Amino acid sequence: MLSRDIYEIFTSFQGEGSLVGRRQIFVRFSGCPLNCFYCDTVDARIKNHSLPDTNPEKVISEIKALVTPDLHSVSFTGGEPLVSPNLLKKLASSCKKLDLACYLETAGIDASIFTEVVDFFDYAAIDLKLPNHRAVLGINAWKKLYHEELECIRIANRSGLHTIVKIVIVDDTTHHMLASICRDIAEYEIDLVLQPLTGSRKPSIELLFGLSEVAGSYLGKKVMVIPQVHRLYRDGTEKEFR
Repeated sequence: MLSRDIYEIFTSFQGEGSLVGRRQIFVRFSGCPLNCFYCDTVDARIKNHSLPDTNPEKVISEIKALVTPDLHSVSFTGGEPLVSPNLLKKLASSCKKLDLACYLETAGIDASIFTEVVDFFDYAAIDLKLPNHRAVLGINAWKKLYHEELECIRIANRSGLHTIVKIVIVDDTTHHMLASICRDIAEYEIDLVLQPLTGSRKPSIELLFGLSEVAGSYLGKKVMVIPQVHRLYRDGTEKEFR
């Protein structure tokens, strides 16, 4: 952990979503209010308040040192970047001044904050949570989160961002559950990525075929099924492809 707000900075390849394989510089923020049972960045969920404040100039210096000829964009990920809006704006604004494309990975937890930062980004990858992800406690809390996520998708579309909506698929994801969400997002110009979970809760290939067809009935060719590619590299060198 580098500072109170930044967990790590590194260069690698995007390991999930429709831009998988693109070279990026990852700026991972600390802190996330959600509690998804499948979280693979647990260490970054809690801010360490004993650490010093983040120096934006130092972060930008580290980003500049990691620029390579094949760089696609700078990915601001987490944790959850929206919990540190002022720092996020400063860093993304500085990257834009350096003519670096900016990519925001977020769970869309707060549409008002998303509105504040959206103009600094070229790409938004919004991780839409299902009730069975257990990101929040209770159906009412989920409905509130879902409302914020939908609003973030709408704002990203209105602002002209390349918008990627990712939904993690687990073994008990139902056709009805996915259909109700696809109805709500069908009007938007997005890439819809169904991301099958790996491990003991992974969905069957039959379920994936069925869910892809359900989503396709609303979004057509915008639908794709892409697992986390960086999990192919769980040999201690995963940052080479993350």
